[in-house]
Amino acid sequence: MRKTLAGSAFLLSLLFAVGAPVKAQELSISEDIYVYLVAGPGNQFRILGSVPAGTPVTATGKTQGDYVQITDDKGRTGWIKEDQLARGESFRLAVPRLNLEVSSLQQQLQQQQQQNNQLLSQVEQLNSQLEESQRSAMNTEADLKTTLDSLSIENEQLKAENKSMKNSERWQWLQQGGLVAGGGLLVGLILAYLPRPQRRRKSSGGWV
Repeated sequence: MRKTLAGSAFLLSLLFAVGAPVKAQELSISEDIYVYLVAGPGNQFRILGSVPAGTPVTATGKTQGDYVQITDDKGRTGWIKEDQLARGESFRLAVPRLNLEVSSLQQQLQQQQQQNNQLLSQVEQLNSQLEESQRSAMNTEADLKTTLDSLSIENEQLKAENKSMKNSERWQWLQQGGLVAGGGLLVGLILAYLPRPQRRRKSSGGWV
C-alpha cells in the first residue's frame, strides 16, 4: 500500500513538474552558441548530440523547469535550456535569404533603370524628331511664302504687261483706223479733183 501511494505521488509530482502540453512552436537555436541535446530535462541525462546555432527546431510543448523539449532538423527529440532558444527565424538562415532578396531587388532595380534609360532615349529621339519636323515645317512655310510673294510679283508684272499690250493694241487699232480713214479721205479728194470725162453726144450721123 505504501509503495502504491509512493508511486502515485511520484507520478503526480512528475506530471506537475513537466506541466501540461502546450502548442508546438517553430523556434531556432540562439545565435553564436553551440548547444547539446540531452535525453532529459537536466545536464545529468545522456547527450544525444549537438545542435549548431541558428538551426531551426520545433518545440513539442513539454517543459520542465528551465528545460524545453524540442525536435531538431535531423528528427531527434531531446531537451535543451529555454534560454538557448530564439523565437522565429534565425539570423543564420535569415541573412542569406535577405541577401537573396536584396540581390533580386537590385536586379529588378537595374532592369527598371535600363527600361527608364531606354524610355528616356526614346523620348529624346522623339523630341529631336519633333524639333526637326518643326524646323522643316518652318522652312517649308518660309519657302511657300517666298514662292507666293514671287508669284504675286509675277502676277502684277503680267497684269501690267497685259494692260500695256492692250493699250498698245488699241493704239495700233487707232492708227490703223486712222490710216484707213485718212486713205479713204485722200482717195475721195483725189477722185473729186480728177477731171470728169465728157460724155459723147449722139448726132444724127453717129456718136460725136
